[in-house]
Amino acid sequence: MYWFAWKMPNTKSIFENSMKKAAVLVVVIGVMFAICILAVVALNLMTQESRIAEHKIKRMRAFYAAQSGQIDAQEKLRRNFIARPTIGNPVNYQIDEFGKGILDYPANGYTIDIWVLAKGDMGDPDRPCPITAPSDFCIFSHVNDY
Repeated sequence: MYWFAWKMPNTKSIFENSMKKAAVLVVVIGVMFAICILAVVALNLMTQESRIAEHKIKRMRAFYAAQSGQIDAQEKLRRNFIARPTIGNPVNYQIDEFGKGILDYPANGYTIDIWVLAKGDMGDPDRPCPITAPSDFCIFSHVNDY
């Protein structure tokens, strides 16, 4: 004859195992939360760096577009394509984004205003050309779309 005995489970060991599992679960959730926070911070930093880089590129393009406007004015003066400015009568023209310069080059997607003033023309406070200027003309260029 066989006797089957049913042993009462040790509730202490069951309780200890569930506490260990709960502690592991809390640690894993904490680590996952920390990883998520680090990922959000990293994405924020990458977005900021991308905006800074884009602004720097736009600023450099605008600088070189303005510089190209000055070179365009020098070439037009050299080739007598524009009238020579006199005191009180500056030459003002524009290179648009589609290229209306001397060689019809596009201005990097910008519109450039160019002023050529005679030496000694102090009429415009934003663009003075002093009498002590090293050349006969002062050339100013401004990028509008930046």
